[in-house]
Amino acid sequence: NALFERMRASGYSSLYTKYAATQLLRAAHEAKGLLHTDAFRERMERLYRCGHLDELIDVVRTAIASAPADPAPQPDDRPAVRKVIADVLDYLHANYMHDVGLDSAAQLVHYSPGYLSHLFKRQTGMSLMKYLTAYRLRRAAELLTTTPMRIHEIGARVGYPNLSYFCLLFNNQYGVTPAKYRDNGGAP
Repeated sequence: NALFERMRASGYSSLYTKYAATQLLRAAHEAKGLLHTDAFRERMERLYRCGHLDELIDVVRTAIASAPADPAPQPDDRPAVRKVIADVLDYLHANYMHDVGLDSAAQLVHYSPGYLSHLFKRQTGMSLMKYLTAYRLRRAAELLTTTPMRIHEIGARVGYPNLSYFCLLFNNQYGVTPAKYRDNGGAP
């Protein structure tokens, strides 16, 4: 309430005040894990329809007060979560060669990075970055045995333009250097 009164006294436009209110409402719902709910969408629509500051303050106050302090725990294997993780996996598989990671995946599915990280680990058994690294290295191992590409080209193709770093990761994963892996015909 005091925030909006200060905004009114400082002469902020109604558009900016509405923007600040949407961000406040979004943060409150995200913190409670209620960002992708019908209630959140309904409250946002009510907020956008507000014509006066007093009405806007009332919508925000009511929304924050009526959201449960601790939402009912929901299992991480519900269909919506499985769909989100499937979308993230599709995104990683299609873009592993680029500079992707937790932040870009979270932005894709409109989740906070922390919450997505938690869900991803619960569903796959490993962190998103460990999964991405393992996937990239599997693709590199495949390229080492099926193409004549140079090792630095393979590293760059799978998302590791720094040859030393690529070789270090590959050696940690397979116990041999990429060159030795290729020489052994794909056997570590």
